[in-house]
Parts: sequence; structure tokens; C-alpha cells
Amino acid sequence: MQKRIRASMLALGLISGLLVAVPVSASSRTYKAISSGYQFACALTTAGKAYCWGKNHLGQLGNNDESGADQDAPVAVYTGLKFTSITAGYAHVCALTKTGTAYCWGYDGTGQLGNDDYSGMEVVPVAVVTDLKFKSISAGENHTCALTGTGAAYCWGYNTDGRLGNGDAPNDQHVPVAVETALRFKSIAASSYHTCALTKAGVAYCWGANTGGQLGTGGGVLDEHDTPFPVDTDLKFASITGGTYHTCALTKASIVYCWGDDEYGQLGDGTNSDASTPVVMDISGVSGKIASIAAGSTAYSTCVVTTKGDVYCTGYGEYGVFGDGYDGDSTTLVPGATGVKVKTVVVSDYNGYGLTKAGKVYAWGDDSDGNLGNGADGENRYHPVLVQ
Repeated sequence: MQKRIRASMLALGLISGLLVAVPVSASSRTYKAISSGYQFACALTTAGKAYCWGKNHLGQLGNNDESGADQDAPVAVYTGLKFTSITAGYAHVCALTKTGTAYCWGYDGTGQLGNDDYSGMEVVPVAVVTDLKFKSISAGENHTCALTGTGAAYCWGYNTDGRLGNGDAPNDQHVPVAVETALRFKSIAASSYHTCALTKAGVAYCWGANTGGQLGTGGGVLDEHDTPFPVDTDLKFASITGGTYHTCALTKASIVYCWGDDEYGQLGDGTNSDASTPVVMDISGVSGKIASIAAGSTAYSTCVVTTKGDVYCTGYGEYGVFGDGYDGDSTTLVPGATGVKVKTVVVSDYNGYGLTKAGKVYAWGDDSDGNLGNGADGENRYHPVLVQ
């Protein structure tokens, strides 16, 4: 394992020229869902109201600010809509209403908003152009995928490497198109350059780029697939998540398997060796049963949450991504988000975020664009801080 160094001096970032909206008092808000993209994050209140903070150069905060001013505290997304789920990509966000209608905002250079427009970005939520109703939605770096109530998969956006799964690479799609398969899925995870999904029986399928072996097919790293292809394993999974060039999945027995790029140790097996088929994560240092896993679509790390609410992370740990007081990578799971108990964790390039059972959001890592949402002056944080 690479030596990890305690962050005795906090790295400083500078945020200039901010037009900061006045946030509602943190004590008056409780959240039910969180998601993070590149240098920003979003959350839903228990009432379904969306708030975002951090980088805003492409309208990803959805606060109707065409100037692109970053925000170092949560600002309300400019809409009267109430949402049940929210998901963030590199610089776009999508959310679902109670009726299953999808809305997206932010960067739209490759059709990832699904609104059949070529404006480049939207600073407020716009409806995805479709009559379909979705039960879940997942934003990748520059594409988006969703599942209908029957488990049919649809994707839209960037498709150079086949990540839409419709068999029509490299053509981008500005409205939802059906993934070319008769399979029905229970969950879907759009990542930077690939997409994976689980059937109702727990069988994993992936499609898109295979640069680091993230499809798990056992093929060569350039062996991309533009339609769903089964992961090379007999294992059945309960949940699945994807990072930039890697994928991880959790079994019902709370065992984690990962595959793909392992440059920073994000597979968590104690090595830096890429894997084109699933390898078991070393969980010997974990106290308690693993309840969930997270490897954000722009992340080079993987984190898990136990049933006790403890966080453990592996992989890229610079900028304080693990929230454990250290600044460095790890090839095995180490305790993270020290000092807080969470029910959900999400990770991105340089940040981690945790949602507590009480509905409070904590953030840690880089703060160069206000990504921590704590209204502070741009200092990186190596332990969790409360989002305003």
C-alpha cells in the first residue's frame, strides 16, 4: 500500500468573482438524497426540493445564472418541481418527479439533457423529450441512462464508444433511445465512458468503453461493446456502481467485487493491477457488514458504507477524498469520513459527501470551487464539514 501522509497543512484554493445567493438556514433543511459531479454536488430535501453548490461554469447548479458564478453554499434549483431522485454527471444533473418524468440541466454539448436541443447548456431544469416514465435515472460523464417501470433501459447523450448501448456508436443521441436488448434491469449505473446494469436476477451486464477493463468481459482493453455484454462471472449482485475506468458490485452476502483500472488502488484488492474480470475486494479491515458501495462516474476511488454507518474508502485519496485526515492513495479500504455516521456516501474526483440518517449532508476534500458547500473560503478539508 502506498504510504499515506497526514495533512498537517491545509491546501488553499481561491474563489474569485462569486455572486453568492443567500441560502436558507442549514438548520431548516433536511435532505433525503445526494449526488456529486465534477467539483459540484446536489441534494434533495425531504420535501423534494433540489439544491446544488460548487462549480457552475456550465449551468450545472440549475439556479438560472447564465454568468456561471460558482456557489460555496447550496442554492435552490430554479424550479417549482419536486423530485424523488437526483443524479449528477460531469457537468449536468438529472432528476425524476414522483410521476417518473425526467428533467435535466447543465451542460448539453452531446445531448445528455435529452431535450432534443443543441443550445450547449441549460441553466434551469428542462424536460427530457419522451413520453416514457422512469423509475430510476443515472448520469454518466456526458450521457444519461434511465429505467422504466418494467426495467427497460434507455440512454441519451455522448455515444462515441457505445456507452448508450443502442448499437449505433459513435452517433450521439439528443433524446432517449432504447438500449438494444430484451433484458429487463433492476438498476443501472452510467459512468464516465461505460454503463452497467443488473438484471432482476442480479446478473451484471456492461457496455461502452473498455479502456481499463471496466466492462468485466475478460476481453482486451480496446474491446468495447455498443450493446449490453455479460460480465465474465457467475456471481449475482444486489447493487452496482461505476467509476471513471472501473466498476464495483455488491453481493447479497455483502461481498464487494471490482474490475477495471486499478492505477490508484480503486479495486481495493491490495494491488495496483488492472482486472478485466471481477476480483474480490479486501474487506478484512472493515468492522461490520457492508450495506452500500459508491464509485462516482468521475471518480478514481471506491467507498463503502457499513450497516453501522461507518465509511471506508480505497483508491485515489489526494485532496482528502477519503475524509480521514490523510492525503494519499490506498490499495485497500481504510476508514473514511471520520467523526460522522452516514447512511449514504457519494464520491467524485476530489470530494466525498455523506448523508446522515438525520438528513444532514457532510462534505470533505477539495474546495477550490465551493464544492464543500460550507460557505468557507476555499480551504480543502481532510475531515467532514457540514454543508450549509
